Amino acid sequence: MAKLLVFCESPADFETIQALVERVLREQGPEWGGMPIKNTP
Repeated sequence: MAKLLVFCESPADFETIQALVERVLREQGPEWGGMPIKNTP
């Protein structure tokens, strides 16, 4: 299993990364990859 660690300076940075990761997983990842990320800063 791969893990991604992202350091964000602001909540807006986290939201941007979250949206990008969810989009990539939804479009190119496995079926379970489209599930929303539940962790928040």
